[in-house]
Amino acid sequence: MLDRHRKVIHELRVDSKGRRLEWVGLGDISPALINSVIHSEDRRFYEHGGVDWQAAGSALIGNLFGKTRRGASTISMQLASMVEKGLTPKASKRTFKQKWDQMKAARVIESLWTKQEIIEAYLNLVTFRGELQGIAAAARGLFGKEPHGLDESEVLLLAVLIRSPNASAEEVSRRACLLRETMKANRAM
Repeated sequence: MLDRHRKVIHELRVDSKGRRLEWVGLGDISPALINSVIHSEDRRFYEHGGVDWQAAGSALIGNLFGKTRRGASTISMQLASMVEKGLTPKASKRTFKQKWDQMKAARVIESLWTKQEIIEAYLNLVTFRGELQGIAAAARGLFGKEPHGLDESEVLLLAVLIRSPNASAEEVSRRACLLRETMKANRAM
């Protein structure tokens, strides 16, 4: 509920598993956050049509011969899983069929939406920490700020929370510092 000056005076919880506030347009989200999320989650976001085949091949080889397992889900693939509940894994890992269906759904999204629409939807639907879903809930809940007013440290923290929303504070801090360094290194190139 809003007062006559559009200030929130009461919120009604409609989902016991998540807190999501109003939709935030891309123009009202810190550009630094958008860049950090793309750098962290999908570096070739603007270059692929929903599936990053280079990352998928690298992950496949790494998963077959390496010690650590990693995925290659693009932002579009993650968004597909958020909007199509059948693509959400029932166990901790997706089956090959679920991954294939996720790839097909991501390609459909890419054929219908612009990259700006995709990143806007992603930032409004993704879980950042605990029950905080979407950039409005995360920015206000964690920092008491609007999504356009986040500083560099806050942006980095939010970007790394996407991959591991329940990580310890020490792990989140370590990952944020690593993200900052890789982004600086990429700018220097």
